[in-house]
Amino acid sequence: MRLLIYMAWEDLRIRYSRSWLGALWAFLSPLLTVLILCYVFWAGYRNPPVGEIPFVLWFTAGYVPWLFISDGIAGGTRCFTEYAVLICKQRFPAQVLPKVRLLSSFIIHCFFLLILLIVRYALLPDTPVRFFHLLYFETAVFLYLLGAGYLLGTLQIFLPDLSDMVGILLQLLFWITPVLWQESGEMRERIGWMLAGNPVRYLVQGFRMSLLPGDGRLPVRSTLLFWSFTGMQLLAGSFLFSRFSPSFADEM
Repeated sequence: MRLLIYMAWEDLRIRYSRSWLGALWAFLSPLLTVLILCYVFWAGYRNPPVGEIPFVLWFTAGYVPWLFISDGIAGGTRCFTEYAVLICKQRFPAQVLPKVRLLSSFIIHCFFLLILLIVRYALLPDTPVRFFHLLYFETAVFLYLLGAGYLLGTLQIFLPDLSDMVGILLQLLFWITPVLWQESGEMRERIGWMLAGNPVRYLVQGFRMSLLPGDGRLPVRSTLLFWSFTGMQLLAGSFLFSRFSPSFADEM
């Protein structure tokens, strides 16, 4: 575990080693994005509250897990190719690389989650956070991203264009996930199949359920669909990695 934490910090440092502020950009860049979006929707569009919840808090409660998910998917896709030197020239256990990349994303996520909790208690001091739900959804995100890292990271070695395709798919995924917009009955009738088959929607809505007041019951159908997808993804990623990892050095 100590090795994983050390490598995660090194991963953050190396990613931003060419900038003056170094790894601070890993925190500053998404923080500035959150602040800009919050200002635009609060002062510019003046979005009304969602129920009794201020829109800025409602939006941030969904955007913070989205940042973790998008960074975890993008980073997991490149987790083997960006460490090609270690894989090719040394006897390095490649199986730890998806965990290292995921842990480095999780460090950033914890920073934003702490800020979100502080703002949440400042705006809604009389309603408790469902910490058991929050722990459950943090575990769900971690397993979902771990499976994606092994699956996409392995495929990236044999499909060099995959990381660019994933970047485009992440943009599409952002807009079909209720991060900026609120679901309605009419929307569920029109694109319900798309919402039901989107595992990220389950995670984003789960974080809102954990952090904000409202119904705390887990949706049974969405839960079964999410864990079925995540389980298959973990199995497929583990199989592909064990099958093709011996040839990683030859392909890089």
